[in-house]
Amino acid sequence: MTSALVRHVINRVRYLLSITFQCLCDILLSYFPFHLLTDPSHESFILQILSMEYGSDIISSFPNACSPAECVADVSQWPKVVPQDVILSCLNQYYQGTIWTERPVCAVCAQYCADMCHSVNVNGVHILQPHA
Repeated sequence: MTSALVRHVINRVRYLLSITFQCLCDILLSYFPFHLLTDPSHESFILQILSMEYGSDIISSFPNACSPAECVADVSQWPKVVPQDVILSCLNQYYQGTIWTERPVCAVCAQYCADMCHSVNVNGVHILQPHA
C-alpha cells in the first residue's frame, strides 16, 4: 500500500474518531440505511465505514485492523523496511514475466515469407531478404 493511501486512511480514521457518536451513526446509516446494529460501539462503526469507503482488503492490510485507534498509532512506524529477499523475489518475478519469447508465425505470414523472402543468417541474426 502506498504511503499516500496510508496517510489518507489515517486522516479519515482521525476524523471519524474526532466526531460525535451521532455524526458517526449518520455516516454509517447513509451507507447502510436498513442496517441492524448488532455491535453499537464507536470502533465497530468506524470499521464498517472504512470497509465501505476503502474496501475490506485495504482495511485488513493495516496492522491491528480490529482497532482504529491502535491503527493510527501503529502507522507512525511506517514505512517499514522491505527485506532484501522480498525485493529480489519481486525483481525476479518481474524479470521472468517480461522476458520476450519469439512467437510462432501464423500460416499466412509464414507462406508470404516462404514465397517472397529468404533468410540470411549473419552472426546468429536472421535477416529476411526478398528473392532476386
